[in-house]
Amino acid sequence: MDLQPGQNTALQSRRLNISLDCGTLPPGMELDVAAFLLAGTGKVRGDQDMVFYGQKQAEGGGVSVDAANKAWAMDLSRLPAGIERVALTVTLDQGLSRKQRFDQISSASLSIVGDADQHRFAVPTRGMAETALILCEVYQRNGQWKVRAVGQGFAGGLGPLARHFGVTIDEDPDATASSPADPPPRAPAPNVPPATPRAPAPAPAPSPAPSSVNLSKITLEKRTPISLEKKGGSFGEIMVNLRWERGSGGFKLFGSKGIDLDVGCMIELVDGHKDVVQALGNRFGSFDSVPYVHLVGDDRTGESPDGEFVRINGGKWPQFRRVLIFAYIYEGAPNWAAAKGRVLIRMPGQPELEAQMDSHDNRNAMCAIATLENRDGQMVATKLVEYYPSHQEMDRAHGFGFNWKAGRK
Repeated sequence: MDLQPGQNTALQSRRLNISLDCGTLPPGMELDVAAFLLAGTGKVRGDQDMVFYGQKQAEGGGVSVDAANKAWAMDLSRLPAGIERVALTVTLDQGLSRKQRFDQISSASLSIVGDADQHRFAVPTRGMAETALILCEVYQRNGQWKVRAVGQGFAGGLGPLARHFGVTIDEDPDATASSPADPPPRAPAPNVPPATPRAPAPAPAPSPAPSSVNLSKITLEKRTPISLEKKGGSFGEIMVNLRWERGSGGFKLFGSKGIDLDVGCMIELVDGHKDVVQALGNRFGSFDSVPYVHLVGDDRTGESPDGEFVRINGGKWPQFRRVLIFAYIYEGAPNWAAAKGRVLIRMPGQPELEAQMDSHDNRNAMCAIATLENRDGQMVATKLVEYYPSHQEMDRAHGFGFNWKAGRK
């Protein structure tokens, strides 16, 4: 059945596959699809009811999104109690800052398919100056599930659209924000081979921050790869940021000011060159020459609000095979739970990636946090959070083959 804007029809199926086809998009245009699970008030019950690229499935599995293919899967029998309507939306990624609008898309159609349903909605984009669009609503009326074609433009992008449905926004990809300044670079020290870390120190865990939806962040799930495509021909400068928390009081050992959690990378290039960048052994690397990875900060206390940074030259991404991002506690007894470590990965034109160190093994002082792999030019990020007693054991597990010797920083 072909639906017109505002038209509704009864659904005979409980499982639906819905997809959006916009043909060939103008250069530089990217679409983000989302779903909002709404109560009788027309608002979400909480941030968990927004399903999008950073939260791909709703509670109970009733709605999921496939961001890459601009598609939704729905099982109406699995929607949470109290949900009366699901709104499906599409927005232009950073449409405002890129001066894009929906009328630049020549044609768009929504396909709604179930065991006993087959509907199509030709979305009217002509003359649409907005950067967000409510495509359709799946809703329940007198015990009967129906779908209504909407096609309503919404000004302001994904952030205002989410707020319209009652979602608390932490960061908006269309909002103008400046990046924090990088810590000043340290002069490279002599190239001393890295060493196995000493034992680390515990720190009390602070209270968790209140949760909210961050539209410009993807939280990586363990062993679930996320694929990123280059925008503008390059990934640009990739910033890997390790952050952790001391808590009140901290620990003092061997004259240190607190727990010393360090970030590092093992690098393999396509020509077979392998390298390690880390503070231990004064191996700070280089951004503009091999290995195209540079450690620019060594925070020995966790007191710096910016943590530690590694810069990866994304302009040289075709020369990379893989990067293993790791952390180790240099001093004291291992207490990963108290450190509450996390790694943030940022690059131009891409959502921020976050790898939380949310599983812990206090028997070991090394943690392999995540990998970045070059697969046919794309960047594939995978969260690991695997613990090892030493650099050598971690290396053996991931097959880099370095010759490890004792060192210090």
